[in-house]
Amino acid sequence: MSDEHLGIVRLPMPDGRTVPLRFTIGRMGQMGRDGIVSRISSVIEGLPGDGQALAELLDLTSGGEISAKDVLEGEQPPLELAIFAITEAWALFRFGPLRKPESEGSANPLIRLWTQLKTLYRRVFARG
Repeated sequence: MSDEHLGIVRLPMPDGRTVPLRFTIGRMGQMGRDGIVSRISSVIEGLPGDGQALAELLDLTSGGEISAKDVLEGEQPPLELAIFAITEAWALFRFGPLRKPESEGSANPLIRLWTQLKTLYRRVFARG
């Protein structure tokens, strides 16, 4: 199974290693959904405290492999790569490998199949 199906995004670090970032239900419970969204927003928009928010998100998504303290003291991945990896991990967690919400008509694929079969039946057996 690929990393995308597992919800994992790999972040290259300056020391040459790559760290897997992943949101899970347990990790989300540590900050709450609103806490995660507000931190991601502050990092993307460059609001005050964005460095602290980025460090906390990296610590959370890496499962402690990247500590917030280390990030704040200097060992940090490239900023743009870190922001991209966190937002990708969040999208994978929320929506799966498609990274976008399903459309309204795709909730039950059998409904569409049934509609197509009825249309086909009407065309084949219609009276001329």
